[in-house]
Amino acid sequence: MASIGEAMRETIVARIRKGVDVNDASARALSAKYARRKMRHGRAPIRDWTGIRTNTLLQFFRVLSANENRVVLGFENAFADRVAHLDNLSDRQFGVSPNDRKALSAIVLKTLKEHQVIQFKKAA
Repeated sequence: MASIGEAMRETIVARIRKGVDVNDASARALSAKYARRKMRHGRAPIRDWTGIRTNTLLQFFRVLSANENRVVLGFENAFADRVAHLDNLSDRQFGVSPNDRKALSAIVLKTLKEHQVIQFKKAA
């Protein structure tokens, strides 16, 4: 399950870094002032959870726990968790989008096949 969680984490991070929200649409635009400030610091002028002074909020996004039935993804730092919560209130990017769900299904199926939890055989 930890490998499924890690693959899902990578999928969510890639989506957020592209500036896409949980509805698979472009995230809300930044204010013109903040977009200019981000560009001056070499960052893309999109809502991608990278700050001006900090590298990225997503560096604290991890698989927090995993067992045979469940994986919990979240922020390992209380401050990052609070900032992510507040950012998510203004534009919901943290979560599972429809495309993320499709990727999750593919990841789970691949994992089940690799670990031979299920076997696929041609029926007569």
